[in-house]
Amino acid sequence: MTSQRTRDRLVQRLREEGIRNQRVLEVIRTTPRHLFIDEALAHRAYEDTALPIGMGQTISQPYIVARMTEIMIEHGIPEKILEVGTGSGYQSAVLARLIPKVYTVERINALLNKARQCHRALRLNNIYSKHSDGSWGWPEKAPYPAIMVTAAPEHVPESLLEQLSVGGRMVIPVGTLSGVQELRLITRTPGRPMIFKGLYDWCMRCAAHRHAERYLAGVSIIESIFFPVPTALMVAPMAVARPDRAVKIALIATVTSVLGGLFGYALGYYAIAVVEPIIESAGYWDKYMTAQDWFARW
Repeated sequence: MTSQRTRDRLVQRLREEGIRNQRVLEVIRTTPRHLFIDEALAHRAYEDTALPIGMGQTISQPYIVARMTEIMIEHGIPEKILEVGTGSGYQSAVLARLIPKVYTVERINALLNKARQCHRALRLNNIYSKHSDGSWGWPEKAPYPAIMVTAAPEHVPESLLEQLSVGGRMVIPVGTLSGVQELRLITRTPGRPMIFKGLYDWCMRCAAHRHAERYLAGVSIIESIFFPVPTALMVAPMAVARPDRAVKIALIATVTSVLGGLFGYALGYYAIAVVEPIIESAGYWDKYMTAQDWFARW
């Protein structure tokens, strides 16, 4: 079941599922997926489903391959792309027929070697592969105008964001192995001031978490009570990192800031009511009033 007719049926199914880019559909139709899986499963190669390839890994569902590829080239063909997670090598083979240079990294050496054999058999000489040491990406070849991640980390790795060029796009599934995975598209915007880099990085990690709004609410209340630091410093990078939640993030920040401010005012009022009699009885009232005047002028 590896005939051209079965491939045509697969393409028709992808078209019905919403894939519109004709170049992507043509590459899927003409790329021999059966070469990237075990011979015993070759009869299922053109089903729209993921299949095992050994080492506890799978070859991605054709729809996912097509959709992620479509996203990467919808604004034009990038000059190169980084793929994180070579796996069977099928996704990189599809990319190599559309993008001039494909850099791909894989942590399982046995899978990488099999993928390289398939790439050589198909004469895809524009694929550059590397065995990963456990770190993210291929920094030596950065920056990349496009990054595709096939693994699903719990949050977006900062090291990958640093390898993305300004204006570059990254598509990445985020989630846990036991939970729901979410496919995200991230576009890197122009650089941020270094003084806020630590805050920005922390906010990016928070924004990538599935409970991002809870983090924001907690921090917003705390800073409104104790610190004169605008919540906007946290809201802005979170909204950039998660544009799909920007409105919700802004509403949460506004409400929690108001509640935190009211609570902080009440706390301060009652604290003064308790502390002032103690200061007066201890004989430090004059110094206390002098300190109040200084703070009022400041």
